[in-house]
Amino acid sequence: MSTSQPKVLIWGIAGASLGMEIAKSLAMDGGFDVRGADISPQAYGHFADCFSKTYVLDSNACVSDAGKILANEQIDFLIAGGDIVARICAGIEDDVKATGAKYVGNNQSTVKTCSDKYSCFELLAQKGIACPQTRLLSEIDIYATSTIYPLIAKPRIDSGGSRGINIFYNAEDLAGFASQHSNDAGSWVCQEYLRDSTNELTIGVLSQANGSAAGSILLRRTFQNMLSVHDRSQEHLISSGSSQGHFYRDKAAEDAAMRIADAVGSTGPLNIQCRLKNGVIMPFEINPRFSASTFLRTLAGANEASLYLNHLISGRDIDYPEPKEGLALRSFAECFVPASKD
Repeated sequence: MSTSQPKVLIWGIAGASLGMEIAKSLAMDGGFDVRGADISPQAYGHFADCFSKTYVLDSNACVSDAGKILANEQIDFLIAGGDIVARICAGIEDDVKATGAKYVGNNQSTVKTCSDKYSCFELLAQKGIACPQTRLLSEIDIYATSTIYPLIAKPRIDSGGSRGINIFYNAEDLAGFASQHSNDAGSWVCQEYLRDSTNELTIGVLSQANGSAAGSILLRRTFQNMLSVHDRSQEHLISSGSSQGHFYRDKAAEDAAMRIADAVGSTGPLNIQCRLKNGVIMPFEINPRFSASTFLRTLAGANEASLYLNHLISGRDIDYPEPKEGLALRSFAECFVPASKD
């Protein structure tokens, strides 16, 4: 790696995306040459001032294009700016390494574990981590006399951001859903709905390359703004992927989150969506990547992207800062691009 600023390419820079949150965090650090790439020439990042340079990828040859940029521009680090790109990058990690760059993400074992919700929560339960009851839809007979309704049904694989969520209040409704999915019942999980939405948290845990958790940051979510709500009724609330709320300190909760990171073998960024049940953290979604709340965490004093990259560069342990307490709000940013006169 050269003695100049490390070059970081963020692949996926659409508006309100994970890629933009990471870019803003690295730009605030000031120690990186941050580049962006996207298949859309209208991606918000092409017009943002947090990149030194951006590239438009051919949608039919995006992997090849990305590889050429990594090699020709002597990029040091590649970061995925979204879940779809992360899945692509996971399959070309050796190709990325061959260009001289390093793909920045969690290890593949942890990614595989967390992408399968049934296996993930089964592992957590085996390791003594408190978590909501989670079963396959194919095990519907278990719920015939269950008393844990309502239940959430969601895809077993890759259902982050509240995608594919269904909620059921009784066995009859669940049975109707199961009959519609008799051919793929093993591809759905049913999970206890944790009722107390006033105690929903999004938690960031940053682990070192050796697998030891360095620190965590807590955001208690609030839902006054519809930006943060996926679905709401008098009896339930399902959050969206846009977190807002209060950063606060609670050592017991921070330590519990780090135990979850250790349990799934995390060696990088991890994001835990959870609610408290009788004061105990109960995770319902675990994403082994940087969070869409990354920049909010940076504003609160924990710049996860910068901390992790500097850890990879120096090889030194992460000196995780003490996060600040306070209110975190977000909105959309507008951009006007004048028409070309050419």
